[in-house]
Amino acid sequence: MNVNRLILFLALPLLSAVSTVRAEEEPLAQKAYHILQTYCHGCHGVEFEVKGFDILDREILIDNSVLPAYIAPGNLQESYLWQMVSEGSMPPKKAKARPSEEEVGILKEWILQGAPFPQAVLESETEDSAESPETVEIDGRDLGERAYGVFEKYCYRCHGVEFKKQGLNILDHQVLLDTKAETPYVVPENPDASLVWKQLSEDAMPPKSSRTRPTDQEKQIVRDWILAGAPPFPERERAERPFLSEKEILRSIQTDLQGRDENDRVFRRYFTLAQIHNNEHASEKDLRMARAAFSKLLNSLTWQSEIVVPEIIDEHKAILAIDLRDLIWDREDHWDRIMAEYPYGIVLETSPDPEIRHLAEDVYRLTNCQLPYIRVDWFVANASRPPLYHDLLQLPDNSMALEEKLRVDPYKNFVEGSAIRAGFLQSGVSTQNRIVERHRSLFGAYWLSYDFRDNTGTSNIFRCPLGPRTFRTHEGVFESPFEPLAFEQAGGEIIFNLPNGLQGYFLVDGEHHRIDTGPIEVVSDSKQIVGNPTIVNGLSCMGCHKNGMKSEFKDEIREGAGAFGEALLKVQELYVPKEEMNNWLKRDEERFMLALRKSVSPFLDVERISLEDLKDYEEPISEVAFKYISDLSLEDVARDLGLPSTDPLSIAIQNNPELKILGLGALTEGGFIHRDHWDSLQGVTSVFQKVAVQLSLGTPFRSF
Repeated sequence: MNVNRLILFLALPLLSAVSTVRAEEEPLAQKAYHILQTYCHGCHGVEFEVKGFDILDREILIDNSVLPAYIAPGNLQESYLWQMVSEGSMPPKKAKARPSEEEVGILKEWILQGAPFPQAVLESETEDSAESPETVEIDGRDLGERAYGVFEKYCYRCHGVEFKKQGLNILDHQVLLDTKAETPYVVPENPDASLVWKQLSEDAMPPKSSRTRPTDQEKQIVRDWILAGAPPFPERERAERPFLSEKEILRSIQTDLQGRDENDRVFRRYFTLAQIHNNEHASEKDLRMARAAFSKLLNSLTWQSEIVVPEIIDEHKAILAIDLRDLIWDREDHWDRIMAEYPYGIVLETSPDPEIRHLAEDVYRLTNCQLPYIRVDWFVANASRPPLYHDLLQLPDNSMALEEKLRVDPYKNFVEGSAIRAGFLQSGVSTQNRIVERHRSLFGAYWLSYDFRDNTGTSNIFRCPLGPRTFRTHEGVFESPFEPLAFEQAGGEIIFNLPNGLQGYFLVDGEHHRIDTGPIEVVSDSKQIVGNPTIVNGLSCMGCHKNGMKSEFKDEIREGAGAFGEALLKVQELYVPKEEMNNWLKRDEERFMLALRKSVSPFLDVERISLEDLKDYEEPISEVAFKYISDLSLEDVARDLGLPSTDPLSIAIQNNPELKILGLGALTEGGFIHRDHWDSLQGVTSVFQKVAVQLSLGTPFRSF
C-alpha cells in the first residue's frame, strides 16, 4: 500500500464523525468505496480488530470460498456485508458515525450493480502488490506476540478450544516446535518445512467454510516469525489465587447455613466457581463474567416478578447462594430436575478424609438435601438449553399454550389490527425472507417470527404478506381472511418478556409444536454460539439477543407487497411505518436492559453502569458456555476432580487400567478428552463419576 493511501486511511476514524458522502458528485463505485472508507475501514483495514480482513480489498470482499461471502455481486441475499449493514449490526452501535439511510441505499444499489471498485483504486492496488516487501526486520519478541495474535484470532477455536486435531494447542509454543512429530508444525527458520506455514500459505487452513481468514499481511507475520527462529510467544498472565478445595467449599457452606434460620436452611442451594477460580489461566474478568452469567441465567429461568441477585458467601467470591423460594423453584422440585442432569454429583460421606466426611454430613443434614451445591459453569452451559431450559422455565409443548399463559391471541390481534409487523428479504439467521410480529402480552411484549425454507410460492412474503394461512390459537383454528395472499411458514422463533423484564425464548415448527433446535435449512447461527451453526433454543437466542430485541431492521413489505384494495389497507395497517416500529423496539429494549442491569451489574465491579455502556459487554451466558465445552487436558481433569496438582491423577492413570478404559490414557501423553465424553450421562453415571470412584473421592449421586 502506498504512503498516501495509508495516511488517508489512518485519518478516516478522526474524520468520520463529520464527513459526509458527496453522493450527487460521485459515480456509484466511488460513492460506495467512500462509504466503506468512512464507516468501516477503521476496524476492518487499519486495525484489523474484528474480522481480520481489509474491507477495501475487493478480492477479499468477493471471495466466494467463504460462505456466506462478504459480497456476492448482484445478490443481496447472499452478501454477508449487506446483512450486517441492513439490520444495523455494523457499524457497531458504539460507533461515533453511522451511515445514513441514503448511504445504506447506495451500498444496496452498488452490490446489485456488481460491486465495482473505482478504476483508480484497482490500479493502485496493482502497483502496491508489485512493491510488496519480502521480509520486515522486527524485534523477535514483537514477532512472537504478533504471530500469537494471528493464531489466536484464526486457529485457536479449533486447535485450542475444541482440539479438532488431537494434542494440537496452536498457542502452545512447545507443541508447535516439537521435533518428534513426523511433519513438525514449525521448523525454526524454515517456513517451507513447517506444516503450519504450508497449510496457511496454501489456504488449506483456516478451512474454506471459515467466515474469517487471515490477510496477506497476517500470513506474512507468521512467515517472518518462523524465519526469525520462531521466537517464544508472550507469557500468559497466571492468576495467583489460593487453591479452593472441596473442604473449604463445604466449610464456607456450613458457616453460611449455621447463620441462617432453621426454617430457611432447607431452601438454600449453592453454586461454586471453584473450577474457574483454580484455573491459573482464568482472569478476574472471567470470574466476573461467570458470576454475571449465572445471575442472568437464574433470572431468565423464573416467573418471579423481581430480579433475584445471588449472594456471595465466601472471601474468594467463588461460592454463590440462592433461596429456592425467591425463584419459585421450591414448588416444582426444580432442584431434583437439575440433579437428574448433573454429571458431577459426588456425595462425600464416604470420603477417606474424616474432616470432609463430617462437613459433608453436616451440610447435607442442615439443608435436608443429599447434594445442595453444584458447578456454576456446568449450570450456565446446560440450564440455558433443552431439556433443562424448557423444564426449569416450565415451557409448554406448543405455542398455543404459551400464548394462553401470556394472554396473547395472534388471530384476534391480526383481525382487530393491534398486531404490528415488519417483513424483509433476509436476516442475520436466515437467507430466506422473514416476518417479525409484535403483540402486547401479560408482562410486556410477545414477538414471533415467521420463517421459511425458501422464497417461492406461499413462502414469498411479498406475494403473500397476509398469513399465516392457518392461525392455531388457544381459542381454536382459524383461516386467514385473506387466504389467496396468505403465506405458509416452516417455523418460527418466539421472544417474550418474563415478569421481571428479561426474555424467554421458544422455537416452533410449522405446526406450532415446541422444538429444541431450529432446522438448519430454515435458520442458522453464523456466530456459532453453541460451537456449530445450529440454533439451540435458549442459549443461541440469549447470545444473539444480548441487548434484548434486535432494534434495527427495515420493513420492505409496506411499500413492496403485491396487494390491492382491502388487502392493501390490511398490509398498511399491519406493516407499520418505521418510526412506529422503532418506538416499540426501543421500549422493549429498554425494559430488557433495565432488568439485565439489575441482574448483572453487582458482579461487574462497576458502581453504576449506564445502559449504553452495558451494551458493550460480551454476552456472559454464551461466553461461559463456550468455554465450558472446551476439550480437557490433564490439568483440566485434575481441576474438575478437585485435585491441587496433576501428580496423583497422572500416577493413577499409569497404574490403573480402568482409567485407561475410561479414555484417560491420552492425558499423560499431552493429549485431551472431549467435554461431552467426560460429562456424558448416557449410562447411569458419567465418566467423571466413574473416575472419582476409582480415585476414592466419594460416591456418585444422581436424582431420578
